[in-house]
Amino acid sequence: MSFFEVRAAGVDKGTTVRALATELGAGGFLFAGDDLGDLEAYDAVAELRAQGLATVLVCSASDEESTLSAMADLVVSGPDGVLTMLRQFTADVTARQR
Repeated sequence: MSFFEVRAAGVDKGTTVRALATELGAGGFLFAGDDLGDLEAYDAVAELRAQGLATVLVCSASDEESTLSAMADLVVSGPDGVLTMLRQFTADVTARQR
């Protein structure tokens, strides 16, 4: 099985993270990544953090790639782990709003 990542010239995931944070006026930013193609986004989130924005970096760990684990605030087991974390996060936020 092959996978291809398509990118516009001059744009990477870091550029997209910065643009989203600015355009949305984000009060916080969570990014989940799973491979080296996410390094630019991790760097962009780190920059947002240094500017005072609340951020969370999540690594969707796998046997194939572990580089992001050392950079992440939270390491979960693959895509299912990301979904479980997001569901729990949503439940926690919802409970606090009540």
